[in-house]
Amino acid sequence: QSVALVVDGQQFTQGLAVRAATFDMSRVEVLKGPQALFFGKAAPGGVISLRTADPGHELELLARAGYEFEAQKQVYEAVVSGPVSSTLGLRLAAQYSDANGYFHNRSNPVSGPAAFGALPPVNKRVHNNETLILRGTALWNPVDTFSARLKFNYVRDEIQGWGSMGQMVSCPEGTAPRLPIPYAAIAGDDCKLDRDYYGPDINPAVFGDGTISNNGVEFNLSEQYFGSLELNYDVSSSLSLTSVSTHC
Repeated sequence: QSVALVVDGQQFTQGLAVRAATFDMSRVEVLKGPQALFFGKAAPGGVISLRTADPGHELELLARAGYEFEAQKQVYEAVVSGPVSSTLGLRLAAQYSDANGYFHNRSNPVSGPAAFGALPPVNKRVHNNETLILRGTALWNPVDTFSARLKFNYVRDEIQGWGSMGQMVSCPEGTAPRLPIPYAAIAGDDCKLDRDYYGPDINPAVFGDGTISNNGVEFNLSEQYFGSLELNYDVSSSLSLTSVSTHC
């Protein structure tokens, strides 16, 4: 993409990492046009730079909770931040969310080979999503002309049910399955843009090669570890040097 997405000096194209950066965020910088000098030549169209919050000079304690009724989603956030010494500050931020899902899974196929190995879904709502985000920040400022900022992120995202689903809204030839695979067993879809979805689980007994995991229930599990170390040194009042090292 021509517009780079940067999180604390680290460039990403992965959506989960960008979503994690919007939690406990300090600011967003939108830069137009080529940004080769500060962000490299992978940003010919511009940069969207997200900066997460740093520890301040005073103790900060924050707790939040929220609930969304349509997807039955609960969210909890907590932040502990403050100075450890006159030169070192630490910040720990955590977010946990759990959602049952916005769509109702109405799939009810007949089990066995006649249904191409499909079973009624265990999860009656999709997406059934559980996410954990942890971020630690250390800010060291021993002298006025030098500072070091270390950030480490951990993101765990688990989906039980169909992780990448689509809804049928145009069916000129009907909704009957055309391929002998479980994913095609969606006959009965009402072909309307609504909150009903038709996605079966897989019957492991039909497939004897041992490739069906999680007892045939669709799932997705991802874990990310990434961080950055930013060093800033003011050579003079008009000249500064910045070094950014990243890891993921």
